[in-house]
Amino acid sequence: MKTIRVWDVQSWDGGERHNHDFYLNYESTTEEQLKIYDKHGCFIDRTLIIVEQLSEIPELRKEKIRQRALAKLNAQERQALGLE
Repeated sequence: MKTIRVWDVQSWDGGERHNHDFYLNYESTTEEQLKIYDKHGCFIDRTLIIVEQLSEIPELRKEKIRQRALAKLNAQERQALGLE
């Protein structure tokens, strides 16, 4: 499993929507550079998860559930559980 941070570059269709064009490497491109490329475009910072084998998916799901559960805890609850 790999995690990749990218820019989702979208172009304006002239109406109410933006349509996906391509992904760009996040580290090599700044938002200012993207705005020069297309002043009406939409640039979204995304994190893609690349799974190489289907057997990795159950573990990935468990991790996502764990992250959501931890996000619901306040600082005192995290400390009481020994997470901080």
